[in-house]
Amino acid sequence: MPDEKADDRAIANIWVISNRVDDRVVLFERDPAHPNGEAFIGGAGPDLVARNATIEELLRTNQIVMIPEPPDGPKKPITTEEAGISTPSNQPGQPTRLGRVMDPDLVPASAMKAVQAQQTRSEVPVPAGTIVPPDPGSHTERRGGGGR
Repeated sequence: MPDEKADDRAIANIWVISNRVDDRVVLFERDPAHPNGEAFIGGAGPDLVARNATIEELLRTNQIVMIPEPPDGPKKPITTEEAGISTPSNQPGQPTRLGRVMDPDLVPASAMKAVQAQQTRSEVPVPAGTIVPPDPGSHTERRGGGGR
């Protein structure tokens, strides 16, 4: 008798990739529904994940985008870091920039427009109630040293 639950899990799995411009982690989650029991989404690498509530929320807010299964090759999944690329990470209290430029070795040209259509938002706003540090360029320099 075939395992019907395994078939359901296979149907619910999708390939996703971070939509963040920087390489910070969007999600690390342990859930038996994910292949191998966990999902790790961040950087330029794709991941095969279960379509659970957390994944649905990240798709809805455009923090991740669904892609077709990447072609077999050295970038499925990416296991090496790209040298020389440095995008500053968002700091606490700053909006999260979205709009990753997709790697054509991972997303075929035939699917690129559909993936780009999912990238509708340019940033995720800072959550309400977050303490926002001052902009690093807005501080005023104190001069003098009279020691009064």
